[in-house]
Amino acid sequence: NAEKLVNSWTKQGRSSSSNGKAKEDVVLLLRIPGANAYVKSLLHSETGASALAVPDQIADVLASRFILDVENISIEVRKTQVSLMKIGGENYIKSISDKTLGMKLNETLTKRSMYEDDIDNKAIVRIEWHTKSSIAQGRPPQVQKIYKIHYDALRRTYMALADEDPDMTHFLSRLFVLLCRYDLIGDVTSRCHVVIPTMASSAMVENFGISHECFSSPLNLSCNSFNSTIFSDIDKYFGSLGSFFEFSPFAGSFQVNPPFGGDDSLNLMFDHIFALLQHSKGDNNALSFLVIIKDASDSFISHVKSSPYCRRVVSLESSLKYKANTQHKDTVSASRKQPKKSDDNSAVEGSCPPSISTSLIWLQNDLGYDLWTPSNEKVNQVLQGFHAHAHPSNSNAVIFA
Repeated sequence: NAEKLVNSWTKQGRSSSSNGKAKEDVVLLLRIPGANAYVKSLLHSETGASALAVPDQIADVLASRFILDVENISIEVRKTQVSLMKIGGENYIKSISDKTLGMKLNETLTKRSMYEDDIDNKAIVRIEWHTKSSIAQGRPPQVQKIYKIHYDALRRTYMALADEDPDMTHFLSRLFVLLCRYDLIGDVTSRCHVVIPTMASSAMVENFGISHECFSSPLNLSCNSFNSTIFSDIDKYFGSLGSFFEFSPFAGSFQVNPPFGGDDSLNLMFDHIFALLQHSKGDNNALSFLVIIKDASDSFISHVKSSPYCRRVVSLESSLKYKANTQHKDTVSASRKQPKKSDDNSAVEGSCPPSISTSLIWLQNDLGYDLWTPSNEKVNQVLQGFHAHAHPSNSNAVIFA
């Protein structure tokens, strides 16, 4: 993917080496006019199905980091590709595997978890990328770490879906890419994604038949069935059914927890849901969506309430807090440190600012409403799951209609 990005901005040229043989030129993105501004604009964009809406100052930092990462990886990919071509000739693609790429699974170790509510000790898996150039120059390999419990779950999913890779020859490489991708955008997702507590998720399944997540990833799923919008090209190897905006269910109960804010993104999401519900009209199929959104404007909520498919809107108290969505990793990178507690208590380490409101919205067709009616009793069980996570000493939750 790094190579594709480089190619999209430049034309690959050939130059002659000292021995007269042709070789590929390595193009550095920093030398391409407008590259940094282009990446920044993608991060800063507030429109589109997967708009990131990154604040301007953070977008500057992430754009520079992204370009540097792409340059380093692109150089390594090109050198590895040339090495493989020497071995396999024109059909070198058949020789690509975790082994030939230099992917290695290191022995596991034990480390204390960063969260008090997790088990005290977890085994950690290290995936190391040993390229020929890094070995020759004595440089340490690039490394990704992941808790073994998450590694094992991803491996089981991959094995169940890998019809085109039955021997698991590409598993480590694809997992490495997956972890790199979500590492890069961790600054954004951990600040804007509502993490559903286990108790609340269980209550959703028990009371509303939730069986699918419309916005998730292989790293933070709570249902075996899910969509992932941003990296569906790599997520598909680990169970993703693709982008929610290309997902057209005709029946079932779905959790919709979009990772990024902004009314433009929410408009796209709600338009898609309303279209699915409208299409289901007259069918003998129950269709229901439980939407969890943060910091939506009053005018936006009023617009949603005006829909005939809107059955219930509930607001969670503003003091609820959620830990950052990094549960698959043993540490948080230096570029992704969680905000420290401020004087006004507006941000707590590993949690969302308490000033941000969270709304739960039930959108259902008639049969969906009959089957999964959002009654006070059922809704209150979901709210208690959120409330108990934020206030373990006080499990009573109050419904705000």
